[in-house]
Amino acid sequence: MSNTKEKVATEDQKPLVQEIIQLSDDFGEFSHVSAFLGHALANALAAHEWLDDDIIAGGRLCSNWLQKRTSQLRDEMRHVQERYIEEHEEQA
Repeated sequence: MSNTKEKVATEDQKPLVQEIIQLSDDFGEFSHVSAFLGHALANALAAHEWLDDDIIAGGRLCSNWLQKRTSQLRDEMRHVQERYIEEHEEQA
Protein backbone atom coordinates (compact mmCIF):
# COMPACT_ATOMS: atom_id res chain seq x y z
CA MET A 1 0.00 0.00 0.00
CA SER A 2 2.81 2.41 0.74
CA ASN A 3 4.18 1.81 -2.77
CA THR A 4 0.90 3.06 -4.20
CA LYS A 5 0.99 6.18 -2.04
CA GLU A 6 4.62 6.81 -3.00
CA LYS A 7 3.79 6.33 -6.68
CA VAL A 8 0.88 8.78 -6.47
CA ALA A 9 3.04 11.33 -4.64
CA THR A 10 5.78 10.96 -7.26
CA GLU A 11 3.29 11.28 -10.11
CA ASP A 12 1.79 14.40 -8.52
CA GLN A 13 5.23 15.99 -8.63
CA LYS A 14 5.83 15.23 -12.33
CA PRO A 15 5.24 18.05 -14.80
CA LEU A 16 2.01 17.67 -16.73
CA VAL A 17 3.82 17.13 -20.02
CA GLN A 18 5.65 14.12 -18.56
CA GLU A 19 2.36 12.69 -17.29
CA ILE A 20 0.82 13.09 -20.74
CA ILE A 21 3.80 11.36 -22.34
CA GLN A 22 3.64 8.51 -19.81
CA LEU A 23 -0.11 8.15 -20.30
CA SER A 24 0.41 8.04 -24.05
CA ASP A 25 3.09 5.36 -23.68
CA ASP A 26 0.88 3.33 -21.33
CA PHE A 27 -2.05 3.64 -23.70
CA GLY A 28 0.11 2.52 -26.63
CA GLU A 29 1.01 -0.62 -24.72
CA PHE A 30 -2.64 -1.19 -23.77
CA SER A 31 -3.70 -0.65 -27.37
CA HIS A 32 -1.32 -3.32 -28.69
CA VAL A 33 -2.39 -5.88 -26.09
CA SER A 34 -6.04 -5.02 -26.68
CA ALA A 35 -5.68 -5.56 -30.43
CA PHE A 36 -3.94 -8.89 -29.88
CA LEU A 37 -6.63 -10.10 -27.47
CA GLY A 38 -9.44 -8.96 -29.76
CA HIS A 39 -8.01 -10.79 -32.74
CA ALA A 40 -7.16 -13.86 -30.67
CA LEU A 41 -10.70 -14.01 -29.30
CA ALA A 42 -12.25 -13.65 -32.75
CA ASN A 43 -9.99 -16.36 -34.18
CA ALA A 44 -10.61 -18.71 -31.24
CA LEU A 45 -14.34 -18.31 -31.60
CA ALA A 46 -14.18 -18.96 -35.33
CA ALA A 47 -12.14 -22.12 -34.77
CA HIS A 48 -14.65 -23.61 -32.35
CA GLU A 49 -17.79 -24.07 -34.37
CA TRP A 50 -19.22 -26.29 -31.64
CA LEU A 51 -19.75 -23.21 -29.47
CA ASP A 52 -23.24 -21.85 -29.14
CA ASP A 53 -24.03 -19.19 -31.76
CA ASP A 54 -24.90 -16.70 -29.02
CA ILE A 55 -21.48 -17.16 -27.41
CA ILE A 56 -19.75 -16.65 -30.75
CA ALA A 57 -21.84 -13.56 -31.50
CA GLY A 58 -21.21 -12.18 -28.00
CA GLY A 59 -17.48 -12.77 -28.30
CA ARG A 60 -17.35 -11.03 -31.65
CA LEU A 61 -19.39 -8.15 -30.27
CA CYS A 62 -16.97 -7.78 -27.35
CA SER A 63 -13.97 -7.98 -29.65
CA ASN A 64 -15.42 -5.33 -31.95
CA TRP A 65 -16.35 -3.11 -29.01
CA LEU A 66 -12.84 -3.37 -27.60
CA GLN A 67 -11.30 -2.38 -30.93
CA LYS A 68 -13.73 0.52 -31.39
CA ARG A 69 -13.28 1.80 -27.83
CA THR A 70 -9.49 1.59 -28.11
CA SER A 71 -9.67 3.67 -31.27
CA GLN A 72 -11.93 6.23 -29.56
CA LEU A 73 -9.56 6.50 -26.61
CA ARG A 74 -6.60 6.91 -28.98
CA ASP A 75 -8.42 9.81 -30.67
CA GLU A 76 -9.18 11.38 -27.29
CA MET A 77 -5.53 11.04 -26.27
CA ARG A 78 -4.42 12.81 -29.47
CA HIS A 79 -6.95 15.57 -28.79
CA VAL A 80 -5.59 16.11 -25.26
CA GLN A 81 -2.01 16.19 -26.57
CA GLU A 82 -2.92 18.66 -29.32
CA ARG A 83 -4.83 20.86 -26.88
CA TYR A 84 -1.92 20.88 -24.46
CA ILE A 85 0.48 21.89 -27.24
CA GLU A 86 -1.85 24.65 -28.51
CA GLU A 87 -2.39 26.09 -25.04
CA HIS A 88 1.31 26.14 -24.28
CA GLU A 89 2.25 27.63 -27.65
CA GLU A 90 -0.18 30.48 -26.99
CA GLN A 91 1.48 31.16 -23.62
CA ALA A 92 4.97 31.27 -25.13
